[in-house]
Amino acid sequence: MKLEDLANNDNIIKSISCKEDMLCLEILCWDEKRINILFHNLYGIKANMAINQEIGDIKKVLSTPFSLEIRNDIISGDGDESEYTNLQKIVFYDSWSERCVLEVIAETEEIIEQNLTNH
Repeated sequence: MKLEDLANNDNIIKSISCKEDMLCLEILCWDEKRINILFHNLYGIKANMAINQEIGDIKKVLSTPFSLEIRNDIISGDGDESEYTNLQKIVFYDSWSERCVLEVIAETEEIIEQNLTNH
C-alpha cells in the first residue's frame, strides 16, 4: 500500500505519537482497518487540529513554507541542500475544506496494515 491509496477514502487520523526521531500516525479506515504510518528519521511535524480529522488528499510535495524552515535549519547546521532534497515532504489535507491538517518531513515512511476482528 502507498500513501496515495489512503487519500479520499473516508479515513480518519486517530492518533499521532512521537518517539525520539520516529512519528507514528494511526489511521482508521472506512472498512475498519487500522493503518499505522511510521515516519523514520523525523525532521519536523506541523499539526493543525489533525486528530479525528477525515483525510482528503495526501500529497508528496517539493516544498512548503514549513519545509523551507527545516531546509534553513539543515543548511545553517552541518547539512547541505542534498540532505533537504532527499527528505519526504508529505501534506495531509482535510476532506471537505482542503485545509492542511498535518505536514510531516522525514527521511522515509513505512505503512503497516492491521485488520480489526471482533469475532
